Amino acid sequence: MCRKFSDFKPGTSFIAWSLTIARYQVMMFRRKQKATGSTFDDTTLMSLAEQIAVRINDMDDRTIALEKCIRRLNDKDRELIKIRYEEGTRINEIARKIGRSEEGLYKTFARIHNYLRLCVLHTMGALGV
Repeated sequence: MCRKFSDFKPGTSFIAWSLTIARYQVMMFRRKQKATGSTFDDTTLMSLAEQIAVRINDMDDRTIALEKCIRRLNDKDRELIKIRYEEGTRINEIARKIGRSEEGLYKTFARIHNYLRLCVLHTMGALGV
């Protein structure tokens, strides 16, 4: 993928692009190893690749829905999500920084996670996905 990164078009799905490269690499490897025999033929591999592509598209839709839902959070909750997941800060460190108990923070994150889960489900339904 590093050698082909200049071919990647920003704004498209990086995951789908990388899976396409991986699929072609597997097919090239299989051709080279044909003498050893393979448990899957090209048709089976293509079918599996198509099924993965469908799931990746679902993940892309979920990511878009999640981003929309995160934007709907109040500023305080959005900042907690940023600190925890973008910055990778542990719960105990966040609790110490903001002067709250770990237990209370776990409850806050449970509430935020539940809201985001329901929001993503609702958004996906509204999108017809």
